[in-house]
Amino acid sequence: MFRRRIAENNVLRAFAIIVLQFCVTIIGGVIIMSCGAGVMDSMFEAFSASGTVGVSLSLTASMNLAGKITTMLLMYFGRVGILTVSYAIMSRLTESKKEFKNAEANVMVG
Repeated sequence: MFRRRIAENNVLRAFAIIVLQFCVTIIGGVIIMSCGAGVMDSMFEAFSASGTVGVSLSLTASMNLAGKITTMLLMYFGRVGILTVSYAIMSRLTESKKEFKNAEANVMVG
């Protein structure tokens, strides 16, 4: 593209994000399916929520609390991004033991 190459590392990161979002959406679809919806209907709801499309099959009213929370989380992950949410959670878990130091500078003396 424009006589440039995309680094393999960037391609692998993008692929990992796509696979992670897909897996989260499939798991969300299975949770919605446990509310009594069919396979196609629950997957449609899950992918619609994950893509923040706004299209629904009106299953939300008949879902239990777990299905509604799953739909809300899928909408949030789809809007903010799974990588951003993962980074925020991981930084909260590892933040307590960080020590900050001022940057060193070499100053000419004399």
